[in-house]
Amino acid sequence: MSKIKPIRKPTPPRRLVEQTERAFKLLESGHAGEALPILEELDRAYPNNPDVLGNLVNAYYDLGDLHQYEHALRRLSILEPNDPSVAFSLGGAFLVNQRFTLALRAFKEYLRRWPQDEHAGQVSAELVKLEENLRQQALDMDLLEGEALELFLQNDDLCYCLNHGEYGRGRQVAEKLLRRFPLFIPALNNLGQIYAAQGEIDKAIQTAQQVLTVEPDNIHALSNLARLYFLTGRPSEAQGYAEKLKRSQADAADRWTKIAEALTFLEDDQGVLDLYRQAKATQELEPPQVNEMFYHLLAVAAWRLENKTQARRFWEKALQIDPNFDWARQNLEDANKNVKNQRGVWAHPFESWLLSRMSGLFERELPKLKQLKDKANLQAAFARSVEQKYPELFFLAPHLVERGDGKAAAFVVQMAAVTAHPTLMEVARAYIFGSRGTFEERFETAQILSQADLLPSGPVRMWNEGEWRQVMILNMEISPEPERTLRSRALQKLYEEAYEALLDEDGHRAQEILEKAVAMAPDDPTLANNLAIAYKMQGQDDKAHQMMVDIHTRFPDYFFGIVAFASMEVIAGGLDHAHDMLNGLMQRKRMHTSEFVALCRAQIQVWLADKNKDAARTWLDLWERVAPEEPDLAYYRLKVGIIHKPKTRRIKPDDEPELDPLA
Repeated sequence: MSKIKPIRKPTPPRRLVEQTERAFKLLESGHAGEALPILEELDRAYPNNPDVLGNLVNAYYDLGDLHQYEHALRRLSILEPNDPSVAFSLGGAFLVNQRFTLALRAFKEYLRRWPQDEHAGQVSAELVKLEENLRQQALDMDLLEGEALELFLQNDDLCYCLNHGEYGRGRQVAEKLLRRFPLFIPALNNLGQIYAAQGEIDKAIQTAQQVLTVEPDNIHALSNLARLYFLTGRPSEAQGYAEKLKRSQADAADRWTKIAEALTFLEDDQGVLDLYRQAKATQELEPPQVNEMFYHLLAVAAWRLENKTQARRFWEKALQIDPNFDWARQNLEDANKNVKNQRGVWAHPFESWLLSRMSGLFERELPKLKQLKDKANLQAAFARSVEQKYPELFFLAPHLVERGDGKAAAFVVQMAAVTAHPTLMEVARAYIFGSRGTFEERFETAQILSQADLLPSGPVRMWNEGEWRQVMILNMEISPEPERTLRSRALQKLYEEAYEALLDEDGHRAQEILEKAVAMAPDDPTLANNLAIAYKMQGQDDKAHQMMVDIHTRFPDYFFGIVAFASMEVIAGGLDHAHDMLNGLMQRKRMHTSEFVALCRAQIQVWLADKNKDAARTWLDLWERVAPEEPDLAYYRLKVGIIHKPKTRRIKPDDEPELDPLA
């Protein structure tokens, strides 16, 4: 195994050329970690490009990710069949990933084509070992050497396909192998895994049951059945197979990991930790008897049983075995955060819960839900469809939220949004108003329910940074895109000139321009509103006040007119009326960013006048999320008591000048 000769032949399009060259330079300077995301994104955009794949191979090699290194090399070998360095490296990759028969075939082909190549002597020596290993396996299984070669080649290829998600080809390989060797148990177990990954759960269960008719204590089949019955909402059957699994003394590759996998899904945390003691007693705590996954599952079990120090040690051990194991890395990073910012551990990501069929249905139906006005009928129809086709979801939902990753929890909330099913709604609300997951994840999912009209707009209490805080749920789209204007070109030019004058705090010039504009378009409330701002900027408060009253009277639905009038009501002591006016604006389904900022500003004013700083801070938080660059934020942080008063403050109009003139 080795790196391959550098590939530096960028070809059009321009983006491909530039980004490949950038990644190449990063690799050459020893920054493979920075090069990798660039190359992976290019590989998605330009699949089967030899330049990208060649550099991707080298990035994986430098990072020690031999799993992905192997896959990228095999793809590259198809594109570059005449490159001896690729052929040699592919054989080495198969060897280190313990695909010995694939390595044997690759090395034989390499020597046949390039007998004088620089690595030929090394390959010849390795072939002697591989051929002796094959002969011994053939004797152990009472097979002719040719039969053994055929069997093990197909089985190695099947394992490769399963490990790299090539399920269609893997299925073909397995079916071909089983026609020749119908009771080859590893192939049956792997075929069952492929059926499950492709959503054919019944076939996966039948295949595992077939294995048990031959080997009643088979570890892999028992583990697969326990997991599959649990994931299809049949926990009692799953528990029965889990108990048989615990009692089984059968030998198996990855024995400890397969048992831990099933017990983890069944939430038997103590059972998982018991495996550690059992493996320790048999001195099987190091590879190849155990792998990084085993230690990750141990860590999750220890964490959930409140042994957090031990959990961290287990994750560290997993990463010692495989530094590229993302599941362990992500969980350890979360575990090392301040407890206020932890999202919660997970054993298996969303993709492992076999919900791909259901998520496909969701993706097809959600656009329809967004387009139709009669959401209730569509939600009810979708709920019936889920009840009929995927009843296991209602069993799995709380487990997905409590034991899954952020994507799993978001999926449950999304399914609740498109079905409005009471069971899913109960789970979704428990997640949103619970403490698992980051605040950002729970807030985003709350917005999903709100946008589906299943969670009303308004203040709610949510767990945030280690305490319960009031936050605001809004059912609206906030967009920075300006509304289309019907102004003439000349009038729009005046508007823009006045806008610039207001930004420069030149109220006198803005007034001159806007008076001309209002004379041209007296029924344009935005022009009138900006003129009121110009008056106020010059200290003409009474004139500005009277103008805003007139705007609100003439244009009662004008957003900024309502905001301004609510602010005036605060000054006049009409807090209840101000609350009502602003709450009415909160029911609008779409706002421009400038409108939302004006609403936040007005809400802060109202709640401060109402002596409720917590509510004011809630609106300040929303403002900071939507428009963090707003210059007035510093002043309003001061008003709600978040920062010390600055020595000076420059009052500057907002990005859109037609905002609350009384701010």
